[in-house]
Amino acid sequence: AFGGDPENITIMGQSAGAMSVQMLCNSPLTEGLFQKAIMSSGCGLGNKMTSTAEKNGAFWSSVMERCGCATLEEFRAVEPEKLFGAWQAAKKEVKGGAQSASPVIDGRLVVGTGAELLAAGKQKQIPYMAGSTSHDIAPPILLNMTRKWIAKREKASYTWYFDRMLPGDDCGAWHSSDLWYWFGTLPNCWRPMEQKDFDLSEQMVNYLCNFVKTGDPNKAAQLPTWIASDKTQPRVMVLGEKESTMQRPSKLKMLYTMLTNKAVGE
Repeated sequence: AFGGDPENITIMGQSAGAMSVQMLCNSPLTEGLFQKAIMSSGCGLGNKMTSTAEKNGAFWSSVMERCGCATLEEFRAVEPEKLFGAWQAAKKEVKGGAQSASPVIDGRLVVGTGAELLAAGKQKQIPYMAGSTSHDIAPPILLNMTRKWIAKREKASYTWYFDRMLPGDDCGAWHSSDLWYWFGTLPNCWRPMEQKDFDLSEQMVNYLCNFVKTGDPNKAAQLPTWIASDKTQPRVMVLGEKESTMQRPSKLKMLYTMLTNKAVGE
């Protein structure tokens, strides 16, 4: 319908969107529907991504009661404001309520936890691009999970680490800050972007488009070579403050950032 190639589809998500992409990559129901995937700041999450009907049942029964609903049909007809208020109230009072909106293992769409499927090699063996930011919610943990996921791939896959200290304040490269750069939308941002930022964004857009087209971000002579990740290749493409190169980001620095970070998103 859009004039594209149905045999060359890439899906992409960030944060919760990256988790959704991972769920699709884990599901047998999506076989053959896409050929590449991109995940930013949410790749490789394990058991906490999923739950069971038994664990979530008590919570959602509580939400239904607060909405005055006796049947699923009534529950589906509840206006959004009322539903959200009941959900917020139940989340504070029911044990484990904060995780109650996670996908439920049903044996069909969701067939296991992320950790189980990773260990069994059940994820789709397609090319991936995945990474996180230097001032993310938990920088060393997110990058480590991403590297483990990518290292399990049979197809050439690529890991990044975004560390541009965005101009305008001292919050660094916070969770989701890379999206302006990947999508080339810096002019829409209030921050006093510099030429350095526009150059970096152009480079990242080229990497992204090359990967979407061919499964390889390197299909352009002017770009620094991005080496695929595997078990024997621990370096990642560092995009941001300095010239883009393959490096091993400092775990000690990431740990310090995690303990002192004041901005986890915007």
